Amino acid sequence: MTRVIGRLDDLARRQRRQQEQQLADELVRWSLDGNHAWLREGVQQQEPFLQISPAAANTVLAWEVQQLHREGYVAIGPLWLPRAWLRDGERYRRGMQLVAEHVLAANAGSEPEYVPKVAGELAAMLAMWPHVLLLPTSRSLSPDDLLRLRAWPLHPLGVVDRPTRADGAVRSPADYFAHDVDHARYKVREDLLARGRVVPDPYVDGSTFEAGRGVHRAVMAAAVPLVDAEGWRAAAQRAARIDEWLLAIGTMSDPALAAAAQWLLFELLHEKSLPPEASVLVPALVGDAHVAKLAQKAARGFHGPHGPDAAALAALPSARTWLLRLLEQSP
Repeated sequence: MTRVIGRLDDLARRQRRQQEQQLADELVRWSLDGNHAWLREGVQQQEPFLQISPAAANTVLAWEVQQLHREGYVAIGPLWLPRAWLRDGERYRRGMQLVAEHVLAANAGSEPEYVPKVAGELAAMLAMWPHVLLLPTSRSLSPDDLLRLRAWPLHPLGVVDRPTRADGAVRSPADYFAHDVDHARYKVREDLLARGRVVPDPYVDGSTFEAGRGVHRAVMAAAVPLVDAEGWRAAAQRAARIDEWLLAIGTMSDPALAAAAQWLLFELLHEKSLPPEASVLVPALVGDAHVAKLAQKAARGFHGPHGPDAAALAALPSARTWLLRLLEQSP
């Protein structure tokens, strides 16, 4: 059951949905004590809460939100989920489904590109708990955040409330979320491939669309029996490795070369989804394919106003050589 909180007029206008409860469903005459008891009951049962109104200061709604925060709930878009949801498979899947239902309904702002591509993948990825976790977040993540997260079998899914730029275009909240699901499925696939566990590539002849069936290829069901606890066992060592690489980049004396090396590492680990393993990254850097691809992306404005500048782009060939030497020395 999802408990819905908000201003009275917003609650009155909201169309009733199955598996939702409002305070008025349980309390005939409102009182602060009754409100507290209803909220507390939901917290004790570790139920999610949906906030449908802004919480103005010094209001009952602001008090409710404050109580949820104190009880360890985490805000993901308009949803408040208990921290314990990641530790319980059933609650995890339920929480993720609530987030996905909310976000995928917010499809205004762009033509869908990623939503149809990953439509068949979410259920399989949720079945990977606890070996692989999806983590919806409303926090803005930096390139460094995304690089460090690549060490873990924990994949952030962006939850935004307005059209937001990602992968060269402004995308609706639904497509922004789905584009992160796409990143996640490729990272799962690449981590398994590095261990010799083969999962098909959804791209065939340059497309994920299977014309004969009229749908996009979904491959994560094949990955479900292949994932295990190895991702968590290896994560600390992988994280230390990424920190060492970022430290080496951060101590470079040439700012343009450092920026180019970091962009190239980001292209490999996040955009290409390769695992932070020297045995995978060194062969990928032997040729200049990733340098050329990164330059092409910059030329068409893929990264928007925050992409590599002219000096970093000019330093990419030298950065490839430098990064290759660094990785060859990495355990």
